[in-house]
Amino acid sequence: MTGGSTLRIPSVAERTVVPGPPLFSLPIAVRWSDLDADGRVNNTVILRYCEEARMQWLQSLGLAVAPQPCFPVLASMGCRYEQAVRYTDSLVVDVYCARMGHSSMDVFFHVRGVLAPRPTHAVVAIVWVWIDARAERPVPVPQLLRERCAASTA
Repeated sequence: MTGGSTLRIPSVAERTVVPGPPLFSLPIAVRWSDLDADGRVNNTVILRYCEEARMQWLQSLGLAVAPQPCFPVLASMGCRYEQAVRYTDSLVVDVYCARMGHSSMDVFFHVRGVLAPRPTHAVVAIVWVWIDARAERPVPVPQLLRERCAASTA
């Protein structure tokens, strides 16, 4: 990143309290190919689940249609794994906005089981920066995204 601005990296520990209804939820079907040699979903696959939730959320808002004048870039990421995911588990990835800046936002993902007691499997926190596609410089977060995030935290 250029421009001398300092990005705040969200602490995964800060994102353990669910702040209310999620902005978006994505059911995940665990596939056999998601497993590693230990019979658990590989840690990188958990991050792919969050990526899929992030992109389907943008798609639902009409912000993932190509080509766009601006797009989000993942500036930083942290993850805390709490409980292994196994092949027979049913998951949901809930998406939350934790902070809205001018051109960046903190988003976190709660990867949880569907069935009671709905265990938390992982919490992922990211900083997302919106970039102008041509100038490759930060631009304001799209207004629609601001409105959706504000409505969920109000």
